[in-house]
Amino acid sequence: MRPLRVHELDDRVFGQVYFDRVGLIVAERDDRVVGFVHAGFGPDQPIEMIPPFSFCESVGTIAMLVVEPSAEADDVARGLIIEAERYLRKRGTNVIYAGGQYPLNPFYWGLYGGSEGAGIVPSHPGFPQVLTRMGYEPVSSTVLFEYDLADQHHAILGLY
Repeated sequence: MRPLRVHELDDRVFGQVYFDRVGLIVAERDDRVVGFVHAGFGPDQPIEMIPPFSFCESVGTIAMLVVEPSAEADDVARGLIIEAERYLRKRGTNVIYAGGQYPLNPFYWGLYGGSEGAGIVPSHPGFPQVLTRMGYEPVSSTVLFEYDLADQHHAILGLY
């Protein structure tokens, strides 16, 4: 995954009606950002019967984790996830997932090529590994098909 451009971050994250700035947690070292984690919520169930832009705080997700590569990257990632869990629990979350997959896809829609969040790509630097070490387990898988029209080749990415 490539880094987000400013307009993409604004459009797919900050510009969402339900964006909560407290759920975006940033790690700094020497006045420099070294990582962030973003936690959010999914809709109340059943989805068809809820008012627009409402969500259920009893189930939350750690939607994104990005950490600068360094010798301390695992410690930074673990600390960010712990802070995200703390944020979610303060809001009343009883069940915490990681990754953005329907219906827990509050942010970053379309970044892996589809119109919905597709979970965590296994090649995402550090995110799946630190989750596993912290006791998280995959609960579902998504297959993402990619077809490059310019090269006429295709690839399949496994997600979890």
